Amino acid sequence: MIYKVNRKKKTATVVGVTSKAVTKITIAAKVKTGGKSYKVNSIKKNAFKGCYQLKTVKAKGKSLKKVRKKALKMLRKK
Repeated sequence: MIYKVNRKKKTATVVGVTSKAVTKITIAAKVKTGGKSYKVNSIKKNAFKGCYQLKTVKAKGKSLKKVRKKALKMLRKK
């Protein structure tokens, strides 16, 4: 998972994945970098673009507030 950190607001945004071949993704409630912790509060538009095998996205915690348009475009409805 690739995150973009906003140090001022102490938040993080999911901006992409390290591998497009993922089938499941679990988004952490917080990420740590540089010894500091940041709440994950959003998923960027097209964050999972090209992840054609992706079937499940789960979010831990309650800090996730925004899921941008087309962020989950690859998921098929059951």
